Amino acid sequence: MDLAQLIKGKRVLVTGASSGLGLHFARLFARCGCGLVLGARRTEKLEQLAPELHQAGSPQVDCLALDVTDPDSVAAAFVAIHRSGSLLDVVINNAGISGEGLALTQEVQAFDAVMHTNLRGTWLVAIQAARAWKENGHSGGVIVNIGSIQGEGVAPGLSAYSASKAGVAHLTRNLALEWARYGIRINTLEPGYIRTDSP
Repeated sequence: MDLAQLIKGKRVLVTGASSGLGLHFARLFARCGCGLVLGARRTEKLEQLAPELHQAGSPQVDCLALDVTDPDSVAAAFVAIHRSGSLLDVVINNAGISGEGLALTQEVQAFDAVMHTNLRGTWLVAIQAARAWKENGHSGGVIVNIGSIQGEGVAPGLSAYSASKAGVAHLTRNLALEWARYGIRINTLEPGYIRTDSP
């Protein structure tokens, strides 16, 4: 059985879906016949993308405003998701920023923005998904947190980013340990350097 047959008909949330890797993941799942929930701060791009994803094979594409740095936005997004259809099967926890800057000159606000988006945001989305699955007795939910090879190494100007992605990897290990009893599978994908059109 190939991937498309295995996941066809599943309902998938992709955060940060308006560009970059999030857009790539959305297109991949559409081709596999998955129902999609696309979350991003820039919803106009999601709305423009929806017809393409329908044509590619997705039976349903829902677009919603989602700011992973805002707990209220994340909670509201999951309320909207559950009102619009069945429970999610898969969460692609992709939203993130690079926050480049040398440590000695980086502003505190810039450091915090990286941590709030990449690490805290990943945690907020994962928690909401897991709570929904646990409360509804749904076994077999899958979360894929998008980390980076930079979470396993270092480079000049990326101290905040590297620390945040290392945190994502370790957070994933902890959540996998805690949530195995509920049948929730959670893993980290750590891609290398990829050129995208993200700002």
